Amino acid sequence: MSNDLNNDFAEIPLEDLYESENPLVPGRICGSCTLCCTVMQVEELNKPAGITCSYLAAGTGCTIRDQRPRACRRFFCGWRLDPNIDSLWKPSICGFVLTISLRYGSMLLMVDPERPLAWRMQPYLGRLKEWSARAFKEDKRIVAIVAGGEATVILPDGEVPIGVLGPDDEIVLSRVGVGYHAERRRRPQSGATSGSPSA
Repeated sequence: MSNDLNNDFAEIPLEDLYESENPLVPGRICGSCTLCCTVMQVEELNKPAGITCSYLAAGTGCTIRDQRPRACRRFFCGWRLDPNIDSLWKPSICGFVLTISLRYGSMLLMVDPERPLAWRMQPYLGRLKEWSARAFKEDKRIVAIVAGGEATVILPDGEVPIGVLGPDDEIVLSRVGVGYHAERRRRPQSGATSGSPSA
């Protein structure tokens, strides 16, 4: 991925994404890959993360493609958007979907529930730690979300399990000596801006 995580998956205007290949990496298509239909939450369909969408049919894909929700229409995974990662990062190959969470100021790895350790394999974990070192300088995070919503922050020198992230939680990063630390805590409830980053 590029050094500027803030721009890797920047909010692209809907009119530019809708049924358009323009902002996407040329030649990269979903094909038989449908992992996003399992790992992502779709509020419009009351579909939780980690559960395969009831509208997904094996071998044919989305059965409501023309009527699918806005969230589905505008979603593209990191592999389709970032030319700096290769075919090994296609979700059907690597076992997780790369996306960006503005809420948590994080790159998220939404992990296939059937392959919960996929992100720990090489070359993925090594590369993720490299990205984490760059992201840390900008107070950004790389977080793996596995079955049940359990989150693990990937740091340059290790991984820190932090549990299930709630809508009022934030991830706080810090340096401890020569090492790194991450923790989950509730966002301050005041109206003032907190230390929580926004992209």
